[in-house]
Amino acid sequence: MQNSHRLARTWPALLGVLLLASPARPATVASVFNGKVPCIAEPNGVQFCAGTLATRVETWDDVPLDANVTIPPAAMDGYVVLSDSARGFHFSCGFAAAQVPDPTLTNPTACTDRGWIRLADARYEARDTQYLAGLLADEGLVIPDKIGVTGASYGGGQSMILAALKDRVMLPDGTFTPWKSPDGLDNMRSAWRPASTRRPAPIPSTTSRAGGRASRRASRTTAIRRCARSSTR
Repeated sequence: MQNSHRLARTWPALLGVLLLASPARPATVASVFNGKVPCIAEPNGVQFCAGTLATRVETWDDVPLDANVTIPPAAMDGYVVLSDSARGFHFSCGFAAAQVPDPTLTNPTACTDRGWIRLADARYEARDTQYLAGLLADEGLVIPDKIGVTGASYGGGQSMILAALKDRVMLPDGTFTPWKSPDGLDNMRSAWRPASTRRPAPIPSTTSRAGGRASRRASRTTAIRRCARSSTR
């Protein structure tokens, strides 16, 4: 029942962000996101930090997000796993209870002001994920340039957007800027791992490798910009 509760909270995105754990991380992590979300140790040594309505994390534009973090045992190498409810869903301004003005937030009415759904919008959904990952990097829990993203269904789409962005952030006006953590760490970057094990289709033999790479980069950038434009209509 506990596992299904975790999955239910993160269903809108079905996205998993795998951040290589820093070997210098503390053996016991009491909380994450600047003390906002408490962590508990499970019998196998894994620490789980469960987000709730009361422990939402403010993202880059002050919209509160419901996020979970799972941390591997201190004696083991592994990945810190980040999962969150996309803005406009569940406790991330989706439920009626989440839209009530909250005096503990920097902007108590952030949910009703701008916390609506931004479906597959690189300027908002993807940037939210980048911001949360950056917070964990600032806390010394993860390695900034060892971030993987994977997901099924809608989460697969978000994974591809984050992979196309790689080491960039898309701003609300559609321009790009280097991805840095909230505290200014450089070299933040993400890579995509498809949830499916099927092999991708080969590049046609008539396309040169250099030309193919340039074409794919242009296609991914065009797709991101198309998502940004469609969300403003």
